Amino acid sequence: MFRFSKVEFGCESLAANPAPIENLGAQLRGGFGAVLHERLCHHEHAGTCGGGAQAAADGDGCEYLRLFKPCRCVTGETLAGRPLGNQHHLPAPFVISALPDAERGIRAGERFSFEFVSLGALCDSYWYPVAAFEVFGARGLRRRDDTRTPFQVVAVKDQLAGGRSLFSDRRLCPPVARDIERTIGEWLPAGAPPALEVAFLTPVSVRWAKARRLDAATGLALFVDFYDLVRAVLDRVAGLWQLYGAEGWRGQAEYYRWYNQLLAAARSIQTLQADLRIEQGERYSHAHEKDLPLTGFVGKMQFAGDFTPFLELLLIGEIIHLGQQTTNGLGRYSLLF
Repeated sequence: MFRFSKVEFGCESLAANPAPIENLGAQLRGGFGAVLHERLCHHEHAGTCGGGAQAAADGDGCEYLRLFKPCRCVTGETLAGRPLGNQHHLPAPFVISALPDAERGIRAGERFSFEFVSLGALCDSYWYPVAAFEVFGARGLRRRDDTRTPFQVVAVKDQLAGGRSLFSDRRLCPPVARDIERTIGEWLPAGAPPALEVAFLTPVSVRWAKARRLDAATGLALFVDFYDLVRAVLDRVAGLWQLYGAEGWRGQAEYYRWYNQLLAAARSIQTLQADLRIEQGERYSHAHEKDLPLTGFVGKMQFAGDFTPFLELLLIGEIIHLGQQTTNGLGRYSLLF
């Protein structure tokens, strides 16, 4: 389907501060982007890079855009038809999975960790996130009182290689990169139990005008049943498949067959509980130098039925998240059978 790598960054705080660190995932994503922009982009400001006629004119070859803000005018990809054929802005080739927002200060010497999933060609540019987080660590995480807590990267482990360190003899080794569909196929259990609980750990932000349930305040969709969940994961996986699948993309006919078959099967799954609530927050944007909305639903859903056709899809979704702002850590969920 498409290649992925998955590494875990272990970090150590270098300063103590009682003020909380908010939106850790968004801060890590912003720090990654800021360092990439400084090192790779020829535009003066990150906010002027990545769209419009100017990007089409001189964006070709801008590695920053390819890795952080991919858009049709600079990727060089020819995308015809659904799901991404009419989109200008394209899904980024990485996902950040950070701890929930810290409600306490991190003490000096205290450790925290986060996961970084690379997709497609970013798997071969593994030195970029490592170098970027080392630089961002020296600048520090922003707190409510506008002070910063610097950190250092003390370990980078390859989660597809049993937690092997990427550092060997003071050299950075490449992580294992594998096809996500084949990898999940090897992880599948022998049989699917008849009950499933899905816990949405970070806010899920889905905009769908035809959704059966919309939040009045935000306009975001809330899932009603298993069909809604499957549809959202299908949309996310399909977009990445078309963009980063290279020869793995099987064309429109196979896409529609796969998509429609799973959606039709999803209607047979019984929804036992849907306990979802909207969380509204903000994140600080380095590029825009202001707070931006960080909103979505969290909670749990419970289902019953035969989940065999959906195991592969749902396990892929656990890795790549669902909905919007996945690079900020949003849309993370876990499955409990």
